[in-house]
Amino acid sequence: AKTKYTYTALTAGLPVVTRITPNIAFANLGGISYINGTNLSTIKQITVGGRKAAWFQFGRTLVVVAPPLPRGRYYLNVTTLFGTSPDTAESRITFY
Repeated sequence: AKTKYTYTALTAGLPVVTRITPNIAFANLGGISYINGTNLSTIKQITVGGRKAAWFQFGRTLVVVAPPLPRGRYYLNVTTLFGTSPDTAESRITFY
């Protein structure tokens, strides 16, 4: 008798950042923010302004420690196994 196997592939869409609270940080110091979004389960890396950010997760809460950057607006991007989140108005952090 032949044995049949069924494989279920892990599929998800691109990660999307829907909210950053607070969405401000201190220029040249960085800051801590809480991130909400979709498809954030297989995170490989988070960047702010192209620089790696430290992050950790408590259950469904994602906490990001933004790196020190000069004054300006920067995008926070989440990279997962399925790609990198797009630059959107909701994914911006302003450094003052």
